[in-house]
Amino acid sequence: MALEHIRSRLALIPARDEDAEGAYEAGVALLIAPGPQILLIRRAEHPADPWSGQIAFPGGGREACDSDLLATAIRETAEETGVTLSTGSLLGRLDDFRPRRPSLPDVLIRPFVFGLDAAVQTSFSNEVQYCLWTPLRRLTGSRGEREIEIRGSLLKTPSCLAGDGEVVWGITYRILSELFEKLGPVFP
Repeated sequence: MALEHIRSRLALIPARDEDAEGAYEAGVALLIAPGPQILLIRRAEHPADPWSGQIAFPGGGREACDSDLLATAIRETAEETGVTLSTGSLLGRLDDFRPRRPSLPDVLIRPFVFGLDAAVQTSFSNEVQYCLWTPLRRLTGSRGEREIEIRGSLLKTPSCLAGDGEVVWGITYRILSELFEKLGPVFP
């Protein structure tokens, strides 16, 4: 799937903005390289982090130095993965997302999709356990419900598999699902 095709598909349906009032704002980056494959990270284990140890996209919270959430996604991706992005590689963006569980912090997440000419080498910060390039076909082909353990409780949830059986679920899965929906029947 060519990057220009992805750009045109994302442009067909404009992204939906949510009101961020009262919410912590975050920007995440979906990096797509030929294959097509996408960069995922495994978040480092931290007791205070509600998403500790989960598979996610690079990104994080908006800081005062960020002009907007696109700048946040670019800055956080460089900090977490060592991958330098530019607005020239931006293919589009997806709808804003918020966690569904009331026990999670009120955060508005804005996903941006970037196209890369190759799956670049990554390095990672102490916020990231590791990075993995995952074929989109593996993610779409493994979609289904799985039982996962979260903080000592079992939860049956929609998910897919990345890498060595890593389960992608929650808001990361919801973001991927929207990407697949917008890419349409030509994918996979």
